[in-house]
Amino acid sequence: TALQRIDVSRPVTGVVCGLTVTTAQLLAGASGPLLDLFYLHSPLNRHQVVASKALTQTIGHVLKVVYYGALTGVATSTTALPPWLYAAAILAAIAGARIGTRLLDRIPEAAFRSLSGWVILALG
Repeated sequence: TALQRIDVSRPVTGVVCGLTVTTAQLLAGASGPLLDLFYLHSPLNRHQVVASKALTQTIGHVLKVVYYGALTGVATSTTALPPWLYAAAILAAIAGARIGTRLLDRIPEAAFRSLSGWVILALG
């Protein structure tokens, strides 16, 4: 089917994914469900999918902070967010990663793919 050809491990599809997801992140601010579509039909296992998506999303968020921070001057202004808020966000990310890893270890591969498909549908 056409969806099975949307496999991020294929070089051409990887480039299309990068361009599409980056555009969606910069213009709409969100690209998670779109990124899921590219990973859902790849031969990667659930741990590889989650790790790859996490890295992709992290890079995208850092680029958005730099890009929009530079555009608005927030990154250099005195009205930037307080340091404790950054520390809280880092701690929340670490806690979420720990909890998510434990949950991911308990979910079978087929259930992960099925659940991911439903999440994409619900968020779309």
